[in-house]
Amino acid sequence: VGTKQGFSIIKWTGTGSAESISHGLQQAPNFIILKETNKTADWSVYTTVIDGSYDYLHFDTPSGTKNDSSYASPTSSVFTYGADLNDLCIGYIWHDVPGLQKFGSYVGNGNSEGNFIELDFKPKIVWTKCTSHAGDWIMKDTTRYTSNRFDPGNTLVINVANKEDDYYSSGQVQMDILSNGFKLRHAGGPLNDSGRTYIYCAWAEAPRANLYGADTNAR
Repeated sequence: VGTKQGFSIIKWTGTGSAESISHGLQQAPNFIILKETNKTADWSVYTTVIDGSYDYLHFDTPSGTKNDSSYASPTSSVFTYGADLNDLCIGYIWHDVPGLQKFGSYVGNGNSEGNFIELDFKPKIVWTKCTSHAGDWIMKDTTRYTSNRFDPGNTLVINVANKEDDYYSSGQVQMDILSNGFKLRHAGGPLNDSGRTYIYCAWAEAPRANLYGADTNAR
């Protein structure tokens, strides 16, 4: 459990009944990934960034969000899941931390001058996913994509087995990584269809401020 980083990894054994599990953090999480480790089972992804309820997705499918009323919204102490987990489980749990990580949503405009998403930090890695319709999980990072340019941009698609840049062509997944967020640079496609809702997960290249109160190293 990292309360300063807003991130915890929790392991427990599901009982096959609805259950509340302590996540150890100091505020309600925004983004949760669960997996039954001893089964051939989907990676389940839960987020509250769209409407505050427990919407869920899967990493292996492009389907949009679904809502399961048996999954109560997380609190500052626990997250609650339904009766579908009955084996050894692992959970990865995050909440927003200013200057370090942010989970949110935007609505696409279908324009090559796409939305600018303000993060208040330069992201090291960004995930996006259309939630109102079917859409792929798109992953961009600045380790492989070291400069903004007009090409597929070292894109990985989480829900397919293809190698990087082997699924979308140039201009379909164009994104500029900026000092304070990211900007979409293409019309339509998996990141910017007009009127469709997308979630994003972004982690900073370096924290904006030292999480422990010390001076931040010069860079």
